[in-house]
Amino acid sequence: MAAFAGFTDNDFKGIAGTTWRGRDALGGMLAADLRHSVGPDTRSWGVRRRPELHIARSSHYDFAEPRSYAKLFVYTWGNDCEDGDEEDGDELAYGLFVEGKRDDDANYPHWRNFRERLRTSDGLSAALFAAMEEHRLIVADYNQRYNRGGALGDQFRSHRGAFQSSPPGKPTWRDCSQEDMIDRLISMPGDQKWIDLHVFAQMDKAAAVKLGPEVVKPVLLVLESLVPVYRAMIASPTA
Repeated sequence: MAAFAGFTDNDFKGIAGTTWRGRDALGGMLAADLRHSVGPDTRSWGVRRRPELHIARSSHYDFAEPRSYAKLFVYTWGNDCEDGDEEDGDELAYGLFVEGKRDDDANYPHWRNFRERLRTSDGLSAALFAAMEEHRLIVADYNQRYNRGGALGDQFRSHRGAFQSSPPGKPTWRDCSQEDMIDRLISMPGDQKWIDLHVFAQMDKAAAVKLGPEVVKPVLLVLESLVPVYRAMIASPTA
Protein backbone atom coordinates (compact mmCIF):
# COMPACT_ATOMS: atom_id res chain seq x y z
CA MET A 1 0.00 0.00 0.00
CA ALA A 2 1.31 3.44 -0.93
CA ALA A 3 2.13 5.79 1.92
CA PHE A 4 -0.19 8.68 2.73
CA ALA A 5 2.04 11.70 3.22
CA GLY A 6 -0.71 14.02 4.40
CA PHE A 7 -2.92 16.63 2.78
CA THR A 8 -1.70 19.44 0.56
CA ASP A 9 -3.30 22.79 -0.27
CA ASN A 10 -4.29 21.34 -3.63
CA ASP A 11 -6.43 18.70 -1.91
CA PHE A 12 -8.84 21.48 -0.89
CA LYS A 13 -9.37 22.74 -4.43
CA GLY A 14 -11.19 19.76 -5.96
CA ILE A 15 -10.06 16.30 -7.07
CA ALA A 16 -7.81 17.05 -10.06
CA GLY A 17 -4.36 15.61 -9.36
CA THR A 18 -5.26 14.32 -5.89
CA THR A 19 -4.69 10.78 -4.61
CA TRP A 20 -5.72 10.86 -0.93
CA ARG A 21 -9.11 9.16 -1.51
CA GLY A 22 -7.61 6.01 -3.02
CA ARG A 23 -7.49 2.54 -1.53
CA ASP A 24 -3.71 2.75 -1.84
CA ALA A 25 -3.72 5.95 0.23
CA LEU A 26 -5.88 7.37 3.07
CA GLY A 27 -9.01 5.49 2.03
CA GLY A 28 -7.36 2.10 2.26
CA MET A 29 -5.52 2.96 5.48
CA LEU A 30 -8.70 3.97 7.29
CA ALA A 31 -10.69 1.01 5.97
CA ALA A 32 -7.99 -1.41 7.13
CA ASP A 33 -7.80 0.15 10.60
CA LEU A 34 -11.60 0.12 10.98
CA ARG A 35 -12.23 -3.38 9.65
CA HIS A 36 -11.92 -5.06 13.06
CA SER A 37 -14.73 -2.91 14.52
CA VAL A 38 -16.94 -2.16 11.51
CA GLY A 39 -16.95 -5.60 9.88
CA PRO A 40 -14.83 -7.92 7.72
CA ASP A 41 -16.13 -6.51 4.44
CA THR A 42 -15.24 -2.89 5.27
CA ARG A 43 -13.97 -0.98 2.23
CA SER A 44 -13.44 2.60 1.08
CA TRP A 45 -14.73 4.44 -1.96
CA GLY A 46 -13.73 7.76 -3.48
CA VAL A 47 -16.96 9.50 -4.50
CA ARG A 48 -17.18 10.41 -8.17
CA ARG A 49 -16.22 13.98 -8.99
CA ARG A 50 -16.14 15.07 -5.34
CA PRO A 51 -13.33 15.45 -2.77
CA GLU A 52 -15.11 12.91 -0.63
CA LEU A 53 -14.28 9.49 0.78
CA HIS A 54 -16.79 6.94 2.11
CA ILE A 55 -16.05 3.96 4.34
CA ALA A 56 -18.71 1.31 4.86
CA ARG A 57 -19.41 -2.39 4.76
CA SER A 58 -19.68 -3.45 1.12
CA SER A 59 -22.75 -5.54 2.00
CA HIS A 60 -24.49 -2.32 3.11
CA TYR A 61 -23.37 0.14 0.43
CA ASP A 62 -23.75 0.76 -3.29
CA PHE A 63 -21.05 2.81 -5.00
CA ALA A 64 -23.32 3.56 -7.97
CA GLU A 65 -26.11 4.89 -5.72
CA PRO A 66 -24.82 5.55 -2.20
CA ARG A 67 -27.62 7.86 -1.02
CA SER A 68 -29.68 5.32 0.90
CA TYR A 69 -26.74 4.04 2.93
CA ALA A 70 -25.02 5.19 6.09
CA LYS A 71 -21.28 5.73 5.76
CA LEU A 72 -18.26 7.03 7.58
CA PHE A 73 -16.73 9.87 5.61
CA VAL A 74 -13.84 12.25 5.08
CA TYR A 75 -14.19 15.49 3.06
CA THR A 76 -11.70 18.09 1.98
CA TRP A 77 -13.97 21.09 1.59
CA GLY A 78 -12.78 24.39 0.15
CA ASN A 79 -14.06 27.61 -1.28
CA ASP A 80 -12.16 26.79 -4.46
CA CYS A 81 -14.08 23.52 -4.93
CA GLU A 82 -16.80 23.50 -7.55
CA ASP A 83 -19.45 22.99 -4.85
CA GLY A 84 -17.75 25.15 -2.21
CA ASP A 85 -19.92 27.44 -0.10
CA GLU A 86 -18.61 30.90 0.56
CA GLU A 87 -19.86 30.61 4.15
CA ASP A 88 -17.86 27.50 4.90
CA GLY A 89 -14.17 28.27 4.71
CA ASP A 90 -11.59 25.63 3.87
CA GLU A 91 -11.86 22.61 6.16
CA LEU A 92 -11.32 18.92 6.65
CA ALA A 93 -14.55 17.29 7.85
CA TYR A 94 -14.90 13.68 9.03
CA GLY A 95 -17.49 11.59 10.81
CA LEU A 96 -20.71 9.71 10.09
CA PHE A 97 -23.25 10.53 7.38
CA VAL A 98 -26.74 9.27 6.56
CA GLU A 99 -29.30 10.68 4.15
CA GLY A 100 -33.05 10.53 4.51
CA LYS A 101 -36.25 11.73 2.93
CA ARG A 102 -39.47 12.61 4.69
CA ASP A 103 -42.16 9.93 4.40
CA ASP A 104 -39.89 7.58 2.45
CA ASP A 105 -38.49 5.23 5.08
CA ALA A 106 -38.76 2.21 2.78
CA ASN A 107 -36.07 3.57 0.46
CA TYR A 108 -33.87 4.92 3.26
CA PRO A 109 -33.72 2.06 5.80
CA HIS A 110 -30.55 3.24 7.52
CA TRP A 111 -32.14 6.62 8.27
CA ARG A 112 -35.27 4.81 9.49
CA ASN A 113 -33.19 2.49 11.70
CA PHE A 114 -31.33 5.41 13.22
CA ARG A 115 -34.48 7.28 14.18
CA GLU A 116 -36.23 4.16 15.42
CA ARG A 117 -33.29 3.19 17.63
CA LEU A 118 -33.09 6.71 19.01
CA ARG A 119 -36.64 6.12 20.22
CA THR A 120 -36.02 2.68 21.66
CA SER A 121 -32.31 2.14 22.41
CA ASP A 122 -30.57 3.83 25.31
CA GLY A 123 -27.35 2.26 24.01
CA LEU A 124 -27.47 4.11 20.69
CA SER A 125 -28.18 7.51 22.21
CA ALA A 126 -25.49 6.96 24.87
CA ALA A 127 -22.91 6.08 22.20
CA LEU A 128 -23.87 9.12 20.15
CA PHE A 129 -23.73 11.49 23.12
CA ALA A 130 -20.40 10.06 24.31
CA ALA A 131 -18.78 10.55 20.89
CA MET A 132 -20.15 14.08 20.64
CA GLU A 133 -18.74 15.03 24.04
CA GLU A 134 -15.35 13.35 23.71
CA HIS A 135 -14.54 14.70 20.26
CA ARG A 136 -16.58 17.92 20.22
CA LEU A 137 -18.68 16.66 17.32
CA ILE A 138 -21.46 18.61 15.65
CA VAL A 139 -24.80 17.17 14.54
CA ALA A 140 -26.24 19.06 11.57
CA ASP A 141 -27.96 18.91 8.23
CA TYR A 142 -24.47 19.45 6.79
CA ASN A 143 -25.14 20.80 3.32
CA GLN A 144 -27.83 23.17 4.59
CA ARG A 145 -26.41 24.19 7.95
CA TYR A 146 -25.91 27.79 6.81
CA ASN A 147 -29.26 27.92 5.01
CA ARG A 148 -32.03 28.02 7.66
CA GLY A 149 -30.44 24.99 9.31
CA GLY A 150 -31.94 22.54 6.86
CA ALA A 151 -34.29 19.85 8.16
CA LEU A 152 -33.21 20.32 11.79
CA GLY A 153 -33.41 24.11 11.98
CA ASP A 154 -30.30 24.19 14.22
CA GLN A 155 -26.99 22.45 14.64
CA PHE A 156 -26.14 20.72 17.92
CA ARG A 157 -23.10 19.95 20.04
CA SER A 158 -22.12 18.75 23.50
CA HIS A 159 -19.80 21.19 25.24
CA ARG A 160 -18.34 20.61 28.72
CA GLY A 161 -21.16 18.28 29.60
CA ALA A 162 -23.96 20.57 28.41
CA PHE A 163 -25.97 20.21 25.23
CA GLN A 164 -26.16 23.29 23.01
CA SER A 165 -27.80 24.35 19.77
CA SER A 166 -27.09 27.13 17.33
CA PRO A 167 -29.22 28.67 14.57
CA PRO A 168 -27.90 28.90 10.98
CA GLY A 169 -25.09 31.24 10.08
CA LYS A 170 -22.36 32.27 12.48
CA PRO A 171 -22.67 29.98 15.53
CA THR A 172 -24.27 31.52 18.62
CA TRP A 173 -24.53 28.54 20.94
CA ARG A 174 -27.28 28.33 23.57
CA ASP A 175 -28.17 25.61 26.07
CA CYS A 176 -30.69 22.97 25.08
CA SER A 177 -31.44 19.37 26.06
CA GLN A 178 -30.52 15.99 24.62
CA GLU A 179 -34.24 15.35 24.25
CA ASP A 180 -34.62 18.41 22.03
CA MET A 181 -31.99 17.14 19.61
CA ILE A 182 -33.53 13.67 19.54
CA ASP A 183 -36.99 15.15 18.91
CA ARG A 184 -35.62 17.13 15.97
CA LEU A 185 -33.94 14.08 14.50
CA ILE A 186 -37.02 11.95 14.81
CA SER A 187 -39.57 14.45 13.58
CA MET A 188 -37.71 16.71 11.07
CA PRO A 189 -39.98 19.58 12.15
CA GLY A 190 -39.25 22.04 9.33
CA ASP A 191 -40.52 22.12 5.76
CA GLN A 192 -37.46 20.40 4.32
CA LYS A 193 -38.14 17.02 2.68
CA TRP A 194 -34.51 15.92 2.59
CA ILE A 195 -31.79 15.64 5.21
CA ASP A 196 -28.03 15.11 4.92
CA LEU A 197 -27.46 14.25 8.56
CA HIS A 198 -23.83 14.44 9.63
CA VAL A 199 -22.19 13.80 12.99
CA PHE A 200 -18.77 15.28 12.38
CA ALA A 201 -15.59 17.00 13.45
CA GLN A 202 -13.92 19.87 11.63
CA MET A 203 -10.32 20.89 11.20
CA ASP A 204 -9.23 23.94 9.26
CA LYS A 205 -7.09 23.41 6.19
CA ALA A 206 -3.93 24.92 7.65
CA ALA A 207 -4.01 22.60 10.67
CA ALA A 208 -4.78 19.54 8.54
CA VAL A 209 -1.91 20.25 6.15
CA LYS A 210 0.52 21.00 8.98
CA LEU A 211 -0.12 17.62 10.63
CA GLY A 212 1.15 15.74 7.58
CA PRO A 213 0.60 11.97 7.86
CA GLU A 214 -0.24 12.38 11.57
CA VAL A 215 -3.66 13.74 10.54
CA VAL A 216 -4.76 10.10 10.31
CA LYS A 217 -4.79 9.82 14.11
CA PRO A 218 -7.52 12.37 14.97
CA VAL A 219 -9.59 11.26 11.98
CA LEU A 220 -9.42 7.61 13.03
CA LEU A 221 -10.29 8.41 16.65
CA VAL A 222 -13.49 10.16 15.58
CA LEU A 223 -14.50 7.45 13.12
CA GLU A 224 -13.86 4.72 15.70
CA SER A 225 -16.03 6.53 18.24
CA LEU A 226 -18.94 6.53 15.76
CA VAL A 227 -18.72 2.85 14.80
CA PRO A 228 -21.38 1.78 17.37
CA VAL A 229 -23.79 4.32 15.86
CA TYR A 230 -22.99 3.15 12.34
CA ARG A 231 -23.49 -0.50 13.24
CA ALA A 232 -26.87 0.30 14.80
CA MET A 233 -27.91 2.10 11.62
CA ILE A 234 -27.16 -0.83 9.33
CA ALA A 235 -28.44 -3.61 11.60
CA SER A 236 -31.63 -5.32 10.50
CA PRO A 237 -34.66 -4.48 12.67
CA THR A 238 -35.37 -7.08 15.31
CA ALA A 239 -38.62 -8.99 15.16
